[in-house]
Amino acid sequence: MGVTANTAGMLLPWMPDYYMTVTGGPHASDGVNGYWSSLDFAGGNASGRVRSSREGTATSMCGAGGGWTRVIHPNGFSTDYYHLWNATYYNGTSVGSSALLGNIGNDVCAGGSSTGAHVHWSLRTYDANYNGAYTWLHGRTIGGWTWWNGSQQYAGCATRLGVTACPGNAIYNRTS
Repeated sequence: MGVTANTAGMLLPWMPDYYMTVTGGPHASDGVNGYWSSLDFAGGNASGRVRSSREGTATSMCGAGGGWTRVIHPNGFSTDYYHLWNATYYNGTSVGSSALLGNIGNDVCAGGSSTGAHVHWSLRTYDANYNGAYTWLHGRTIGGWTWWNGSQQYAGCATRLGVTACPGNAIYNRTS
């Protein structure tokens, strides 16, 4: 899956040159099993607004009023945005990079839990038939930061230009 997939130019889920705090390093999408494909973010100066990491086709996975949006990007990846509040409803709608998807929240329309308002962001690859699967974040650059697994889920960090950011650190979303 996704052999030609390329994260170059993919943003973190808020506007470039704004920041949020990493509240969870790489971890499984469900927090328990599978590839460590997900990150958690909250706070910062982005006003809690969650935005598309790249242009693509957006779908509201829990229907109108649900807090989970998936965007399929033209580069072999798709991204998931979970726990959204005040989510915009999309039904296979074309969106641009940094399109507003909703706000950080606590929605659990597809299960799981949330202990505070945040966005749970996940990376997936897909094939020519749009069959998708969660994939490793380890070693991939998103928002100008290269992400690394920690010794346990949620503990991993990111590096950029000699700076390391771990859970509890605020990071700026960078386009390069």
